Formats: sequence, structure tokens, C-alpha cells
Amino acid sequence: VERFDARGGGSIYAQQNDRLTVVSCIFFNNSAFRNASSSSSNAYGGAILLEDTTAHIVSTVFRDNVATDGGAVFLGGGDVKIKWSAFEYNEAKIYGGAIFATGEPIKLLTQLLNLTTDVMEVELT
Repeated sequence: VERFDARGGGSIYAQQNDRLTVVSCIFFNNSAFRNASSSSSNAYGGAILLEDTTAHIVSTVFRDNVATDGGAVFLGGGDVKIKWSAFEYNEAKIYGGAIFATGEPIKLLTQLLNLTTDVMEVELT
């Protein structure tokens, strides 16, 4: 999935009890930014935005994705498992170059991730 741009979830936006499975994908050069004239606050998740969602992400590469928060993935509550995946050169203007997680309840399992020049931050609010 390459070069998508949206206000929330550059490529994928899953919400409210959705179930998402991503296997062996490449998310490259996607972005999520607020339009200056928009009142929307959803400028999250350069590649994927998940809100109160169950998701399994396996053997996937996130590279050069950009957002205000959660350069590659934004998690706003839910149950997410990310395994054997790489986060490379993603950027967040404020929080979480690779992954930003906030909200309750939240369950995030990461296993064997490769993080290259990304910042991972978890903030519970």
C-alpha cells in the first residue's frame, strides 16, 4: 500500500469493534494530516488508525509513513498484536514515530519487531 493520504489512517482506518488482519504487507510513504480548514482531530496513523479494534499484524513492513501522532500506527484502544514486523524511518510530528497508543482499555502485544530510527511511545490518558 503506497502513497495514500488521509486525515486519519493513511491507508486503513478501522473502528468500533472491527476486526483487522494484515499479513505480509508493505505500507510505504503514506500520511495522515489535518487539513488546515478542517475541525477533525483525526490526523493519526500514517499507515493504520485503529480505534477500539481487534487487529493482528504479521510479517509487515512500515516504511516512511508520516502523521501528527503515530507515524506508522495509531492505536486508540482495543486489542492489537504485532508480530515479526519492521518499522523503518516512520515519523510523527508529535508522538510515536512507529506506534502511538492511547485510551482504555488497551492491550498491545509486540513480538520480534525491528525498529529503525523510529520512536515508540505509549501514553495512557
